[in-house]
Amino acid sequence: MPSKNSRFSNLFAIFCLIGTLWTVVATSSSDGTFYGTYRAKSDCVSPVENLMVSVSGSTITSPASYSFVNLGFPNATVVIGETNSGTFNGANRVCQLTFRSDFGLSDNFLYTCSDNGQFTCNIYLDSN
Repeated sequence: MPSKNSRFSNLFAIFCLIGTLWTVVATSSSDGTFYGTYRAKSDCVSPVENLMVSVSGSTITSPASYSFVNLGFPNATVVIGETNSGTFNGANRVCQLTFRSDFGLSDNFLYTCSDNGQFTCNIYLDSN
């Protein structure tokens, strides 16, 4: 017969599992669009960007008149998980998601960009 401590431990583990699953489902999107406030750090532009941005439907809504192009992406919208490619300052820029941490209470995305096949820069989005 299981002890009271064992039952409590099992109930606590189940509670934690349900909480984690709820958090992942509540903060994820099946179509790659994302929402929220992120600390954006980019060495793709000069001077290096380090600011807070608000994102809604994969588009930056704040600061005003600001888009993902200002961070160094070749397009104004970014769909998480998809390669973002296009022309940026006359070069063929490709930005790929190289790291994603979307468990727990924060989302972190690291994109690595290359111009004409050569590494150029990194763009990091952190929801903490």
